[in-house]
Amino acid sequence: MNESELRALLNKIKECRIGVVGDFCLDAYLFIDQAGSESSVETGLPTFPVRKSRFFPGGAGNVAANLSALGVKTVLAFGVRGSDIFGEELERLLKEQDIETQGLKIQKEDWHTHVYTKLYEGDKELNRIDFGNFNALHEDTIALVLKCLEKALPELDLIIINQQ
Repeated sequence: MNESELRALLNKIKECRIGVVGDFCLDAYLFIDQAGSESSVETGLPTFPVRKSRFFPGGAGNVAANLSALGVKTVLAFGVRGSDIFGEELERLLKEQDIETQGLKIQKEDWHTHVYTKLYEGDKELNRIDFGNFNALHEDTIALVLKCLEKALPELDLIIINQQ
């Protein structure tokens, strides 16, 4: 593929309506600086002071964000998030990138938004902290997501399925 063919393809994508179905996650990056550490009053153990934090859509959210950044006309999210602060942040980040989230359903019980928290101390990556490992997807939640997807299907040019 040459440059002009690539440009033509990228121009066509600007007219597409794409649905992204899958595991919507929040990627959290916490940058630890021990210069601010102190002993915890509760445990006496040293704390992990966070100097900087960054949050990004992960999993299917990353796919949707990349499509939006490429200039896709409409990107629709279909999946599940928790009724927690992480789910709120994930949805806010998606909307900030003009991703439609009507198909991102909230499951209030037995579901925490998938969060992959990466801790860094200097250049060293520490153990990751994960949320959502014990989720149990309810049948009624699946039905809600599928209903939204079925309603949107006639208007979509493409569906991408992303499973973590």
